[in-house]
Amino acid sequence: MRLVELRPGFIATPMTRHLPAGPLVCPVEKAGRLCARAIRRGTPMAYIPGWWAHVMRPIRWLPEGVFRRLKF
Repeated sequence: MRLVELRPGFIATPMTRHLPAGPLVCPVEKAGRLCARAIRRGTPMAYIPGWWAHVMRPIRWLPEGVFRRLKF
């Protein structure tokens, strides 16, 4: 058995309905396919959609004190 950590971005669900539709929002069907593919492959950690990895990489490098002061 393998553990697969899924890290979804903004997925178009009722919970995200209030967010503006745009390039950051992934359709739920596509997100489901990407999750299933990551699970089949046994990827240890998968960002859904994958380009979120490039967004999150510099954020992970920030010291915690700096990150806490950011306003998103």
